Amino acid sequence: MKSTVLARPNLKFFIISGIMMLFVQHFASSGLFSGRAATGLFVLNARAVTDTELDAWLREARENPSVAAYVRISHVYERRGDYKRALQYLRRAEKVGSIDE
Repeated sequence: MKSTVLARPNLKFFIISGIMMLFVQHFASSGLFSGRAATGLFVLNARAVTDTELDAWLREARENPSVAAYVRISHVYERRGDYKRALQYLRRAEKVGSIDE
């Protein structure tokens, strides 16, 4: 019973399969398989909101509070990097939404 199957493994197969697994792991961890790379192509409202527009939206939200107005303002602050105010306006949107229901 002299089987040479396990005596001389095919090293090329192990090396190539290891490189293939490395590429698959790299693409999976970088987000190319999860679809995150394509989501940046469809950005809504890509232009920056000016301060006058933001002030108008804030005035409108104070006069007629609605969930949509507060969420819109929250997104503006989030894009600007002011996450504290973004969360503040999201909480206000939740409060208005719970009152409406």
